Amino acid sequence: SDVAPVDTDMSNTSVVVPELIASLKVPPFFGVDANTADDILDAAVIVAPRATAPCMKSRLPILPEAKRPFNLSIEYTLISLSNKKNSSNILLDIKNISIEGYSDELWHPIIKGVDLQISKGEVLGLIGESGAGKSTLGLAAMGFVRTGCRFTGGSIFFEGKDLTKINESKKQQLWGTKFSYVAQSAAAAFNPAHRLINQTIESSLSHSLNEKEILQKEAVQLYKEMKLPFPNEIGERYPHQVSGGQLQRTMTAMAMSSKPDLIIFDEPTTALDVTTQVNVLATIRAIVKEHQTAAIYITHDLAVVS
Repeated sequence: SDVAPVDTDMSNTSVVVPELIASLKVPPFFGVDANTADDILDAAVIVAPRATAPCMKSRLPILPEAKRPFNLSIEYTLISLSNKKNSSNILLDIKNISIEGYSDELWHPIIKGVDLQISKGEVLGLIGESGAGKSTLGLAAMGFVRTGCRFTGGSIFFEGKDLTKINESKKQQLWGTKFSYVAQSAAAAFNPAHRLINQTIESSLSHSLNEKEILQKEAVQLYKEMKLPFPNEIGERYPHQVSGGQLQRTMTAMAMSSKPDLIIFDEPTTALDVTTQVNVLATIRAIVKEHQTAAIYITHDLAVVS
């Protein structure tokens, strides 16, 4: 409210993240201040409904040219704040991606011309309100769109391949090996009729990544890294026999089982209490860093990101 409005077209304006947060006088729920803002993530993408764009345009400050190492585009549904990257280290490169959804006998735009890059071992946050397109973009990073949606433009390059152009069978070879997905509700993601360890290694086993005995030993090691109680025995339990936080960590272990290059975390702590959230988030961050796995973290909770 204390920032003077500007009438300039901001579509190509760049800003420094700490100065942006300081100049906008971010309220306490962000959980960060100007000095620590640049340490939240290696890169961040803030998702905002288009209805808020005019307001944001009128309130973002223009910073001097010399202080613009971050790119900010507010012409699309997503506002991207990303560090400059070494091109040789880029794992995923999304350029001008557009996605439509079919409803009421018409195709409606969901994602409009979004650009983002993520490097090996980097964590990128997708932040925004419900319905802003976070999950759609997160799934698109794996070359996947839900039934009733379609890619209408742009490219998604992974290891030199455009995921919007290759066929489904080739994408399925990447899903569960190069890409992993951690869903919002762990309880809904697990089959109640199967033991945890069998579900943890199922994808790796189906892709013939290793022998079953070796995968089981690796799963137990992941349970230890995820700080699960009784890691040698917990895999023999069924989903209903562990707590929500333990199940969430088990699902992260499942995602790590195939040693993927990129994991999509789709609001994995939303259903957990605050104390459990902190423990799960710290464990996720530690294991991603240790294994140098890139990650996209989707959330609407800015305090969680901080």
